[in-house]
Amino acid sequence: DKHNGLALIYAGRVISGFGIGGLSAVAPAFVSECSPKEVRGRITGLFQIMVAIGVMISYFMNFGIGIHIKTGPNIWRIPFGFQLVPAGILGFGLLTIKESPRWLASVGRRDEALRNLAYLRRESTESVEVRDELAEIEAQIEEEKKEREGLGLKEAFFGKGNFI
Repeated sequence: DKHNGLALIYAGRVISGFGIGGLSAVAPAFVSECSPKEVRGRITGLFQIMVAIGVMISYFMNFGIGIHIKTGPNIWRIPFGFQLVPAGILGFGLLTIKESPRWLASVGRRDEALRNLAYLRRESTESVEVRDELAEIEAQIEEEKKEREGLGLKEAFFGKGNFI
């Protein structure tokens, strides 16, 4: 319908904007929390490279559509529809992943954190390396809690290093 085109574009941009924003914020944090410290930087960097490749693909797709489709609603529907492919894969993939061991430890679910960490490292829950890594995670969480003691929402925006 000719009259709904602009509204659909706006709705699609808002929905994909929230999805892309969430992915951009949450995925690198999750990847870094679940990666072994020896390769954490490389894996997080690889994620950023994949994002850049995705942006490149979108530019080439828009270029190709601009060359081959001169008018009509398919000019914007094809790129928007193509966004659903990786989003769908990611959505189904999210149903299969386990919670971050760091997050589980931070909310007091130590046994589950140990199981998930062992699963991610493909080790036994009795493994010395897994238990040592969990102890490091817990020590880090305790240190962060001590550093945040007494801080509130005001400090998040107007604290040392923010606007001052």
